[in-house]
Amino acid sequence: MNFMDTARDFVSGLPEALQGLGVFLVSFIPWVEGEGAALIGVLVGVSPWLAIPVAVVGNVLVVAALVYAVGGTREAVLRRRRSAVAAGVGPVDADLRDDVAPPAADARMRERFERWGVPGVSMLGPWVFLPGHVAGPAMVGLGATKGYVMLWQVVSIVVYTVLTGLLAAGLIGWAARAGVEASLPGAF
Repeated sequence: MNFMDTARDFVSGLPEALQGLGVFLVSFIPWVEGEGAALIGVLVGVSPWLAIPVAVVGNVLVVAALVYAVGGTREAVLRRRRSAVAAGVGPVDADLRDDVAPPAADARMRERFERWGVPGVSMLGPWVFLPGHVAGPAMVGLGATKGYVMLWQVVSIVVYTVLTGLLAAGLIGWAARAGVEASLPGAF
């Protein structure tokens, strides 16, 4: 069983009145995120008018928490290094660099970040299996500003979640009109 099956079973197993909350909680899961949560919500019968916004809000909240946690940690490390240099401890060149990513940092993420920038990683990341839960904090860790990363992460989350939710709702509506509703919802 994978994340999507488990998440779908979780949401569909809740009472109808709590399924929107289930969609919200499922949007916290990396690789499911807002898009998957909206898809699951619509497929189990939650109105797209509820599933999409709660999936967006849940995904944005968890990505923001991760981005700001990494940003705060990065700022604390830089502050500590600068105070050590000011006190005359340690080499000046190495300690004042803004690049505090560990030497073993994922080279692919760094390469994508340098090639695509924050907007590119945020908007193209889901296409190359780089979820916002990973991409946002990684970009901040590589030196991007928290506000700029969050702006593009919110744009990406909204665009992909709305498109996925509306596409699912449209396909379910089409299937219902075509007479194949016996296999929906919960067939995926």
